[in-house]
Amino acid sequence: ALQAKLEDEVKQMRALQTELSNNQNTRAQFMAQLKENELVKQGLFKININPSQPQELELVEGDANIYKLIGPALIKQDRNEAIANVRRDIRFFFFLYLTLLCKVGKRIDFIQNEIKKLNTLAEGLQNRQKELRQVILSLQTKIQAEASGAQAGKRS
Repeated sequence: ALQAKLEDEVKQMRALQTELSNNQNTRAQFMAQLKENELVKQGLFKININPSQPQELELVEGDANIYKLIGPALIKQDRNEAIANVRRDIRFFFFLYLTLLCKVGKRIDFIQNEIKKLNTLAEGLQNRQKELRQVILSLQTKIQAEASGAQAGKRS
């Protein structure tokens, strides 16, 4: 009976070790993703998009020719229209930049929360593992005591 109980506890311990190993692998993947996202966020902060800053096109003198590349051809463009187009494009890219920055921030928050959950789970698994070790050790001690008692009884 004790031997069967010991085998059951050892089986549970192996399952627990597998679960703990899977937890550590998943945590390592999330840590790598966190690092990647933090690098992306740092890179985004280095980008300087400011729609309120004057653009080079606005510094061009009024009588200068401005051309726009359309396909393989350069087409002459009105200065005011070119400035309006550039301003529109800058506002568009600034909006994309802010959206991306927000999404990266949310992704970082999500990953950090998943890591916290995994850490809590790992702590519980480790505590359960300690309990199982004690139970296994206790069962082994009892089995050895029974075996010693049986051998002492045979000698007498």
